[in-house]
Amino acid sequence: MGPPEVRDEQRLTAKGLATRDRIVQAAAELIVTEGLSASNMESVRKAASVSGSQLAHYFADKSALIRAVIRRQIGGVLDFHRQTKLHELQSFDDFERWVDLNMRYLRRIGTSGGTPTYHALTAQLAKSDDATRATLAAGYEQWIDLLQKAIHQMKDRGLLTAAANPRQLAVVIVCA
Repeated sequence: MGPPEVRDEQRLTAKGLATRDRIVQAAAELIVTEGLSASNMESVRKAASVSGSQLAHYFADKSALIRAVIRRQIGGVLDFHRQTKLHELQSFDDFERWVDLNMRYLRRIGTSGGTPTYHALTAQLAKSDDATRATLAAGYEQWIDLLQKAIHQMKDRGLLTAAANPRQLAVVIVCA
């Protein structure tokens, strides 16, 4: 059972989810382009084109909204890695394709393209409250786990030396 805001999200209608997603996207863009301190609830409300009561309905406070932004972004990161073109990252060719797709994506969005990367959000949010840092850490842990499993499979198939440490390699890839 996840945090209350995740359980609440699971009960929303399609229209409610769309509104909530619009708010989260607007908040993410503001955090990266304007900075965390400038991304107050009023600026998010305006950017998402919602009323104050709508914003309050979906998010109890700024911290809950920030955690939703983090969960959304790491979901996108994980989905990117799971795309069928990457074949679950089972080979060096798959990792080469992953690098190519990553670089294309980053070039397309640019450094201020309005679509924040997970690392960009972390840079803005690392000094937030404990719950936010825990949500960021959980996101990185999911990302590392995904890569670690892929690397471990490559090791099991003999594509990597027996001395290779899948966890350490996954951490290095995420850091890069």
